[in-house]
Amino acid sequence: MAFTSARPSVSLLRWILLLTAAGLFFTAIANRDWRHAVADRVAHSRKPTVADHVRTTEWWGLLGTGALCAALAVSAGWWLRDYRRPPFPSHPQAAWTRTAWTLALTAVALGGWIRAPRLGVSVYGDEERTIRHNVRGVFEPTASGTPAFESAPWIDTLWENKEGNNPQLFSVLSRTSLSAWHRFAGHKPNEFSETMFRLPSFVAGLLTIPAAMWVLGLLGLPRAGAACAFLIAIHPWHIRYSAEGRGYALAMLFSVTLLACALQTIRTGQWRWWAGLGLSQVVLLWSYPGAIYVPVALHLGLIGWTFAARKSGYPVDIGFRRWLVANVVSGAVFLLGALPTIPQLRDYLALERATGAMTAGWLLNFWSYLSAGLMWRTDDPGNPLHVTVTSLARTGSPVFWMVLVALPLLAVTGLARLLAGGRDRVFAATALVLPVVLGFAHQHVSGHLLYLWYLIFALPALAILVTIGAETLSGFSPGTVRQTVVAGVLTAMVAVFGILTLPQIEVIRHHSKEQVRDAVECAAGFSDPSGKRQPDVMVINCLSHAPFYLPSMPRAHRPDQLIPLLDEAVRSGRPLYLIEGHEDPIRIRLPEIWTILQDHSLFEQIAVFPGLEERQFNHCVLRFHPERWSEIAETIRSIQKNY
Repeated sequence: MAFTSARPSVSLLRWILLLTAAGLFFTAIANRDWRHAVADRVAHSRKPTVADHVRTTEWWGLLGTGALCAALAVSAGWWLRDYRRPPFPSHPQAAWTRTAWTLALTAVALGGWIRAPRLGVSVYGDEERTIRHNVRGVFEPTASGTPAFESAPWIDTLWENKEGNNPQLFSVLSRTSLSAWHRFAGHKPNEFSETMFRLPSFVAGLLTIPAAMWVLGLLGLPRAGAACAFLIAIHPWHIRYSAEGRGYALAMLFSVTLLACALQTIRTGQWRWWAGLGLSQVVLLWSYPGAIYVPVALHLGLIGWTFAARKSGYPVDIGFRRWLVANVVSGAVFLLGALPTIPQLRDYLALERATGAMTAGWLLNFWSYLSAGLMWRTDDPGNPLHVTVTSLARTGSPVFWMVLVALPLLAVTGLARLLAGGRDRVFAATALVLPVVLGFAHQHVSGHLLYLWYLIFALPALAILVTIGAETLSGFSPGTVRQTVVAGVLTAMVAVFGILTLPQIEVIRHHSKEQVRDAVECAAGFSDPSGKRQPDVMVINCLSHAPFYLPSMPRAHRPDQLIPLLDEAVRSGRPLYLIEGHEDPIRIRLPEIWTILQDHSLFEQIAVFPGLEERQFNHCVLRFHPERWSEIAETIRSIQKNY
């Protein structure tokens, strides 16, 4: 295959770029006041709005992109040069045979069947904020007492990111999915479907399965690719985040397609693969900016590969020009879409709650989740949804040895095989491992908090290394039976992994991180666990996200909010239920409320809906006993006075 690409007319391309530059410059000049939007707001001692950030940053973005287009037009003859020598030698690419397609589609079907029930589980905290601010909108109180729905403006869908909680590309796709559901299924704009909200993540998660198989095929390891597809399909952590309304499933997909396109640029040098590389890193960072370590590591690997291949006749000058243009153009496109979010993210990262250290326990939990999708140990031993390595080990399960011995051994073996291969495999090893190293190093220097899932883009990379390691260790069998042994070992590895993690798979399939909707259905659905009908109830909220499902629900975060509601329940004779979420923050931040709720003769806990992580994600439904109110009302009122 020749190292070529179809060369467009340099003259035509120059005119297109120059006209684009002129249009961008004209837009910037016509809106000169944009660049002062943030400064004007600050000068009047007001906090800049999202629109202010958009005007100021996009004004500079228009100028910069216009200058870039002009520079590309002038230098088109330099960077469009073709190179027609044979490509640099690499491992033969595995063809997509009928068997390969069958295995890929089977793995996707299995992954879809496992993930489908999770699409409809309750919305949880991070999802709820994204829905309110970026995807759907909010219910605002009115004078009549009936909340009115207010749709989120598209400018917030695209660029609001004050809490670092808006995965831009996901928000756009999710809003589009919900809008299509509203239009074609006849639903009102204020109606909501968890399934349609999460659909982009679901699709991205399923596409990651054949994408990983594609990468291993490019490395000449099709058997490992098939095993990797099934391993990702049943991995509990991948199951969870490919059915949640966040940007992590998209990030995992595009981190894999980025590597695949980079491998193709090494093989062919064609412009289409450079374009694919640029597009992959743009949508990767629009999905999850925290994945910046992936393209940084990949480009460090590409630079190293280029100079290592120079002795073999690789055209470094042509390769460098294409690399430079692909990155400059994709960088400009990314910044045009992300510039308004950067000041907001900077302000968020300056907050104290955005800092934290990684302890040995954090590292152990991270590895446990990344390798097997399991928590190492729990802070809530009574939680029936907490499937941990330590709890499974106590039952005699060998999962402890799988997490600490077998999977690390296979990953190291897979890494060693790549490092011992040709330059393309060494490059792949760098691109797979270095992002996590950079993430840890940056956290150590900056002090920014790394939640366990912030480095989840490493999950497909680990699955790739593990399956390569399993194929390598089984490849020492005699040549006559080698293919059979390799296929058998890879199949057995995936089967054992699935069996040992099955308890966690079943939990994740059917439960949300926070079972908010279940708590609301218990309290406001007019039935408690005893099955008795409650025709007219009062439901109030204390530090949970329950109002998402019942917008009219009053909140009780202070004694002066709670006590009038209790008085009303006593006067009206209506049953009152309180939904309590985030127990630890209530105890720390709302001690007066905590004191009242801990009077079990006044509030009876009738149901607990456990969460998937720390105890604070449990939700409780409490029933108010008005018969005792007259006895202790004055004591409770004294708490309000002291408050």
